[in-house]
Amino acid sequence: MSQNNYMTDEQTLISEIHKLPMNKRAEAVDAALRLVKNLAKQTVDEPKRRHRKAGSHPGMFNIGPNFDDPIEGFEEYM
Repeated sequence: MSQNNYMTDEQTLISEIHKLPMNKRAEAVDAALRLVKNLAKQTVDEPKRRHRKAGSHPGMFNIGPNFDDPIEGFEEYM
C-alpha cells in the first residue's frame, strides 16, 4: 500500500472536527489549541524534575545495629 492511502494526523483531526455539530466545532478547536500549547510548553521546559527532600520517607529504610561492623574478607582494605 502506498502512503497516500493513509490520512495524516492533521487530516484525521480535521475530519473528526467536521463530524461534530456546528456549535461544538469551535469548542473542539479551542481544546486542541490549548493542548498543543501545553505540549509545546512541556517540551521546552523539559526535563521538569521534582527536587528530592531529605526525610520525606521516614521508616522506609532501616539500618541494622551492625552497620559499622567490619565486613569479613575486607580486613586488608581497612
